[in-house]
Amino acid sequence: HDDAHPEAGGYVCCPGSAIDDRTINFMVTHARGHVCVTMNEARMRAFGIPLLASDAPFSRGVAFGASIEAREGVSTGISAADRARTIRVASTAEPVPGAVIMPGHVFPVQVRTGGVLIRPGLPEAAADLSSMSVGVEAAAMCAVLDENGDLASPEALARMADEFHLVELTVADVVAERLRSELVVERVAERDIEVGDGTVFRAIVYRNDL
Repeated sequence: HDDAHPEAGGYVCCPGSAIDDRTINFMVTHARGHVCVTMNEARMRAFGIPLLASDAPFSRGVAFGASIEAREGVSTGISAADRARTIRVASTAEPVPGAVIMPGHVFPVQVRTGGVLIRPGLPEAAADLSSMSVGVEAAAMCAVLDENGDLASPEALARMADEFHLVELTVADVVAERLRSELVVERVAERDIEVGDGTVFRAIVYRNDL
C-alpha cells in the first residue's frame, strides 16, 4: 500500500511466475478485487497487447491493457487454475509472441520501466518486488476490498496481513530498498583538463541509469 496515498488502497501481490491456483483462489476470496498482471512496455509490445483508453476518471492513472488468455493449457479461462496458467505464461523471462490471445480473463497493467524510482506507484512496487525476488517484473496483483466492497482502509490491510501472516510493505519501503541495494549512478570516464594558465582540473563523468 501507499502511505502517501491511502485512498489508493492496497494490493496482495506475488511474482507471476510463482502463482498457482491456490494463490488465485486466495486473492479472489480474501482480497476480492480484480486479478491483474504487471508488465513493462517491452513485454506488452512483445505480446502485442494494446493499451485501453485511460481517460476514465476511475482509472487513477493505471494503464490497463486488453485482457489476455493463455493460448494453450486453459479451458474456459475463468477458473483459478486457468488464470494462474495465463499469468505464468505472461510472466516468462523471455516473452513468447503468440503465447497469449485476446480477449481473456486477466488484465495486464503496464508499469514504467525503472519501477518505483521513476513512478512510485502501487503497480510499479509490485513489479519491483517481483523483479527483486525472481528477476522478472511481471507480478500478479489483486486489490483488497473490505466486506462492504470498498477499498480496504490501512487498518483493514494491517488486520489482513496479521491474520494471514503476510508481509506488509509500503511503496516507500520498496523505494528505500532499491536505493539501498542498487547502484544507479556509475562513474564512466575521467581525464585531466589543462586550462590556459596551466591549471589542471580533473573532469569526471557520471551516468545515472534512470
